[in-house]
Amino acid sequence: MPQFRPLSASLNALRLQRAATRVGSCCLLFGLLGAGCKRSTPESGPSAAASGAQGLPAPVASGIPLPVDAISRIVNPEGAKVYAGPAGSVHGVVTVTGDAPPELPDVLAQIKDECAPAREVYGRAFREGAGRTLADVLVAVTGYDGYVPAQHSIVHVDGSACAWSTRTLALTLGQRIDIVSKDHKAYAPDLLGAKMPAQILALPGGSGSSLYADAPGRYLLVDSLRIYSRADVLVMKYATFDVTGLDGKFNIERIPAGRVTLSALLPGTGQTFQRVIDIQPSRPLEVNIEMPFDAAKYREQVEEAKKAEAAAKATAAAKAGGAVPSAQPASSAPH
Repeated sequence: MPQFRPLSASLNALRLQRAATRVGSCCLLFGLLGAGCKRSTPESGPSAAASGAQGLPAPVASGIPLPVDAISRIVNPEGAKVYAGPAGSVHGVVTVTGDAPPELPDVLAQIKDECAPAREVYGRAFREGAGRTLADVLVAVTGYDGYVPAQHSIVHVDGSACAWSTRTLALTLGQRIDIVSKDHKAYAPDLLGAKMPAQILALPGGSGSSLYADAPGRYLLVDSLRIYSRADVLVMKYATFDVTGLDGKFNIERIPAGRVTLSALLPGTGQTFQRVIDIQPSRPLEVNIEMPFDAAKYREQVEEAKKAEAAAKATAAAKAGGAVPSAQPASSAPH
């Protein structure tokens, strides 16, 4: 099987764009990756047959080749049963205010005419829909009591028209990513920051490819055949989250009742939102989120990231006796 993983200067542009989001969002990102329940108080409730067979206190997602007891120790460190007390939900729409998303000329230059629809996905700093609804926003609820497991072990991503079906992907540790080609093209998915086996193409006709991360953190899903095609992948220790589509809508259910924290993050730009809300049992709560965008500030962050990247390269070259270091996959550690 040919190896498509790129070690090229194109990866530098990807890292720069990610680095530009660190300013102002690193604390929230770190909290979202590692947060979840305040404490896992054992509750009486259902447990999956599979979890009982493994001797676990409660079910966990088991779509990756990591022992389920190891996954359980991370996502359910207190060994709680599934939360079975009063619960509610929150839903709403995320919109963007302020400046329009600036074009990304370096990205647009990489997209060939045969992949023209991908320009609508990746050609600007972020995607927005009608009425300035904001796509690809991670919305999460944290700070509650109890353990709420993931309901599925697989998260599906489509490759179509030279693009992924999302620019932000959120998973609970234990879930894997299954990628399928939905058109006549082949896709070569790679999860930068993860330790992966041989790369497998997602081929037309239903032959898919599976990827996974074995630790919470931030990763980057790329298509090695089209390096501009990418999605931020956030692997968390909990399951109460959603990611918006072009309509900006989110819906998070199974939230233990009480005072919790609602957070939102657009990884591509670093825009954030956070609010304390009260979840009432059997009474859906509506919260609409506005996320301001300042194009000038965004450009400043990109320039700062470029300077930092250049300085890091110069330092590495000096330590290596003048040799220019090759590009390496971005780290999975939260920033």
